[in-house]
Amino acid sequence: MNPHKILPHHVLKKEILKSHERSRRYGIDPNCVVDPHQVRLTPQELKAHQNGNRVFFDIAVRQMKDLYKIISGDGFAMVLADHEGYILHLIGDAAALDRLSKVNCAPGFRWSERDVGTPSIALSIARKIPVQITETESFCRRGRGYTNSAAPIFDSEDRVLGTVATTTNAIRSYRSYTALYPQGRFTVEAENKISNLRTDKAP
Repeated sequence: MNPHKILPHHVLKKEILKSHERSRRYGIDPNCVVDPHQVRLTPQELKAHQNGNRVFFDIAVRQMKDLYKIISGDGFAMVLADHEGYILHLIGDAAALDRLSKVNCAPGFRWSERDVGTPSIALSIARKIPVQITETESFCRRGRGYTNSAAPIFDSEDRVLGTVATTTNAIRSYRSYTALYPQGRFTVEAENKISNLRTDKAP
């Protein structure tokens, strides 16, 4: 499976169903909208995670801002998470960010399959693939009303650094799928820049 290419729909559908199976094994409540006990970093721990790979974080945030210019003003938000699923940064329309905060999609919260089931962030990190999740494919009620896509970011040795996701109201999903294509380009550009920076600093 090529982690740098968008999967055919039938292959992605199988990945989503397997994620549902894992979510059940992890004991995720499909009726959950918000978990008051969801794992969350302290402000100090969040800063440490952001600084843990500062080159990755700074490049990703800059490119998120550039990509957001293409999809802004229509209820979209973009989310940056690290390789463990901890949300490091969000950018988006005010109303979208407000909706996301009500389901714990905010800096410091962890969004792995063991925490939230099958949103695009969790599945993208778990399987190291670009994905799109519609509201009917979400394992939990927290995903109802949203369509979201995510693409993993790799370093020069194909290790996952994190993922970038776009999310919007489900009725605008036609643009969410289109947004995945420039998002895929974003990951390649970010990987190349990270690799080049490391090469330039090598002795």
